[in-house]
Amino acid sequence: MSNVDYRDYALEGVENGFFNAEHLLFCCLKYMSQDDVRDMLEINEYPLWKEGNNEACKLHDLETNSP
Repeated sequence: MSNVDYRDYALEGVENGFFNAEHLLFCCLKYMSQDDVRDMLEINEYPLWKEGNNEACKLHDLETNSP
């Protein structure tokens, strides 16, 4: 079994310009389950979609509420 910390590997790849951050984010979100994504948003204090809300979050709302 490998002792490589793949999270650090991915972060260092982005920091050093080897990986594109947007593409890596896209890959992660597609790989993660809906519950994983929701938990990640909640733990990092990003606004969550409210049940019964028929309008998507507006970009200016996210800009003023993001951590």
